[in-house]
Amino acid sequence: TRYPDITVEYETIYHSVTYKDWDGTVLYTEILVEGSNATDPVTSGKIDAPIRPNTDDVRYVYTGWGTLPTNITSSVELTAKYAESYALRFYNDTTIITTVFVSAGGNGVYQGTEPTRESTAQYDYAYTGWALTNGGEADANALNNITAPRNVYAAYSATIRKYTVKFYNGNALMYEQQNVEYGTNATYGSETVPTKAMDAQFIYTFDGWSRSNNNVTDDTALL
Repeated sequence: TRYPDITVEYETIYHSVTYKDWDGTVLYTEILVEGSNATDPVTSGKIDAPIRPNTDDVRYVYTGWGTLPTNITSSVELTAKYAESYALRFYNDTTIITTVFVSAGGNGVYQGTEPTRESTAQYDYAYTGWALTNGGEADANALNNITAPRNVYAAYSATIRKYTVKFYNGNALMYEQQNVEYGTNATYGSETVPTKAMDAQFIYTFDGWSRSNNNVTDDTALL
């Protein structure tokens, strides 16, 4: 008995792998037989590495497509991945000193000259570190774990200034008081009462100083 020839036909199934940029732009499409593995179109030279535009606050570096699918059984879409670094801006009061970019989750480093703040009549200032708010206290973690753009501000400790007050009788120095804190009162600490020789018209009695010795705000000479 002779049986008829039987031909078995198999349908080849294809799936697409679509490679997109961060904004959804299609960069490349690959058609693969079911069961195949996706390939990297950048490392294989089929397309150039995509570029995501930097902004003032964030910089981007292309890193690939993540884990490429294997044994494909359906169409898939892959999106380009980018490593991000964020702007870390250093301020001295309201003046920006410098900006550095820090990889997401990393720690920033300031490599400039130590900030300074000009003394006032009342205070001298000493730099203590970086704060998260202008005028705030130094925060040991202000430059750590950068996960978004961040501004940091030079922090200072304030020391009240001290002045010297001199008490004169004419050109003669009667008493000198040092280290008088700003805004406090100076005290004449001598037991010698200033005198002035009488003249033909007047006899002079000490009645006080030429200016107040209260609320000292600078080096002062009292006559």
